[in-house]
Amino acid sequence: MAGKFGDCSIVHGVLEAIQTGGDHYITCFDFYSYLEAQALADKTYRDYRKWTRMAITGIAKSGFFSSDRTIAEYCSDIWDVKPVPIPTPPTNAASRNRSFANLADVAN
Repeated sequence: MAGKFGDCSIVHGVLEAIQTGGDHYITCFDFYSYLEAQALADKTYRDYRKWTRMAITGIAKSGFFSSDRTIAEYCSDIWDVKPVPIPTPPTNAASRNRSFANLADVAN
């Protein structure tokens, strides 16, 4: 199993730095709480009915989310930019603009 997810030796320098006071971002501050939460998640996952119920409830309670809405909020609240209307292409093929002049006769 060693090396299955990459070169494990690269983590040794990180662990050593954390042990010698190099945890500048306090990544280990809540490590034991993380382990407890992970153990609880593992235990809950083994109970298929409970996990499924919790997953569906979590999705149902997640609220309204849309990347389109989020981008629109960034545009108006942060970037202060206005939307640009997108023209509707004509339904008549003959009246459409062509990207390349040599394609004009292809559609006919």
